Amino acid sequence: MDARRFLRDYWQKRALLIRAAFPAAELTYDRADLFSLARNPDVESRLVLERAGDYPWQVQHGPFSAARMRRLPASHWSLLVQGVNFHWPRAAALLEEFSFIPNWRVDDLMVSYASDHGSVGPHLDSYDVFLLQAAGRRRWRISSSRYQESDLIPGLDLRILGNFRHSQEWLLEPGDMLYLPPGIAHHGIAVGESITCSIGFRAPSSSELLGALLDSQRINEFRIEDPGLGLQAHPGEITAHQRTLLRRLLRDALPDDEALDRWLGRQLTLLPPSVPSPAHGRALAAPAFLARLKRGKSLIRAVPARTAFTRARSGGIHLFINGAEFELPGRSAALAAQITGPGPIRWKPGRSAASRREGSLLLSLHRAGLLQFSD
Repeated sequence: MDARRFLRDYWQKRALLIRAAFPAAELTYDRADLFSLARNPDVESRLVLERAGDYPWQVQHGPFSAARMRRLPASHWSLLVQGVNFHWPRAAALLEEFSFIPNWRVDDLMVSYASDHGSVGPHLDSYDVFLLQAAGRRRWRISSSRYQESDLIPGLDLRILGNFRHSQEWLLEPGDMLYLPPGIAHHGIAVGESITCSIGFRAPSSSELLGALLDSQRINEFRIEDPGLGLQAHPGEITAHQRTLLRRLLRDALPDDEALDRWLGRQLTLLPPSVPSPAHGRALAAPAFLARLKRGKSLIRAVPARTAFTRARSGGIHLFINGAEFELPGRSAALAAQITGPGPIRWKPGRSAASRREGSLLLSLHRAGLLQFSD
């Protein structure tokens, strides 16, 4: 489907099933690879045990040893592995297929393995998600009803709906994909062994952003001043004038627009705390590095990477990679778009001062392990 049509007719509006969205042969995810990743302490993983736990729908957190996985029953459990795109280059490459959505909205790619009848129960998500069937089959049911907190089953590890009634149902084969906007109740059940890729998109709330801003200590510190304080009739009253002063105090505490934009760029490209930064690359001398680019060699983003850029009011470019910020002149917008966009980065050195600055940036990013040559 054309991306413009999808954004116009479906994004955050209604569900969409896309048959054969991806060639099944390209979705090379298997059980052994996923189980191996779940043994890594730097990877967030969970087991959902519908029946074989100490209580229904028990959630256990990884890492999980091979011995633990061998003790699992034949059915009714799922393994969820978060942030696979931060660890597997092929998963990061899959996310590039969704570049019609802005980078900063992308959360991660979760890959789930489910035994026969494995599920995480009927539930709601507060974000957009694409559910791509990578192996096996999964039956998806969605509901047109609206659910409230009171509809959740109390006392469970998961937020499972107790009175779920579906209005539509599909059986997904490898390569099929289901898009769901926020708030649509859904329930996926594996039919035999199943592997599903969940491409989730962030929708940060105002409280989350304000909390992060406060934690970053980027606010301006002021205290209320009222040298003209007069005697008031009722000491218990917070007067209109005092409320105005306090509201102004809160508003003035926020950074100005440019500083706030730069903080947002850094904040929205931070890696999750559990994800290690890329290893530093081999230290090439500048002439050797530039010579490779001049011969037509291309660069690719290292894994893990979160990237974005903004255009400043002054005309300059602010580039953000994994929470770090780099400044470029406005004429380097094309390079910033390449670094943050899908596909390889192709750049050849020139003689201008701007070209030298761009080359220096690329070399720094390469040495920091953020960019690497594609061959």
